[in-house]
Amino acid sequence: MGIDRQLLSPNPLTLFGHGATNDGRSAAGDSRLHRFGLDLIVGYTYEETRAGASFVLGGVFDRHPALDVCIPYGGGAIVFLARRFDSMAHYRCQESDFGASLRKLWFDAHLEPGPERDMLTRASSTVKQAVRHGVDLIGHANFLDDEAVDMLAQDRDRLFVGPGIVGEVQLLDRGHEIGLSRAMMEAKGYQHEVDATIDAVKQLRDVGVRIVMGGDYGLLIAPHGSNAKDLEYFVDLFA
Repeated sequence: MGIDRQLLSPNPLTLFGHGATNDGRSAAGDSRLHRFGLDLIVGYTYEETRAGASFVLGGVFDRHPALDVCIPYGGGAIVFLARRFDSMAHYRCQESDFGASLRKLWFDAHLEPGPERDMLTRASSTVKQAVRHGVDLIGHANFLDDEAVDMLAQDRDRLFVGPGIVGEVQLLDRGHEIGLSRAMMEAKGYQHEVDATIDAVKQLRDVGVRIVMGGDYGLLIAPHGSNAKDLEYFVDLFA
């Protein structure tokens, strides 16, 4: 994805950043993707993730605050990796608030039809979008305003909510094992997120929304095979 620097003027400007292609039919070449026809799926996901990260990490928005950028294909994997970008910055002893900077981008996405749809989101605004668009399983849903709770309650016979806070709890309790102190995690808002989730779950249970277990297992601080910790969280935090 290339950017003509002459276009980056102080005037408002919208850029649509589509990934580069070889022949108009597939993403930039990687012979490993040809075998299963993954060029468009994995190839473009890689291209858009790299492009979005380059906009944020390259300081483009600091130099051109009026720039408006849309990244297609849902921004690749950039939203899911936002906290890992922050973690990498800390690992390299750099300051980072990648998630905040990421809000300066917006994304184009195509939702494929299917019998079930799930979505991971933390904010009230996107929880409400998920309900409006018929999402069946909403993961996290940590920060809920009254309207979001009401909307979830109205569709309680159709959908489920999975608070999934193992990552946040374990980073607070065991982050020091990987060089992330509790004070650092609290400063990043993890305790606030846990407290907000406890409150959100209580509100949802009060209005009859179905809550399910499940979380981000497979991390150093939350390895595979430790999924039973959810039982502990549901008793100690959500009871």
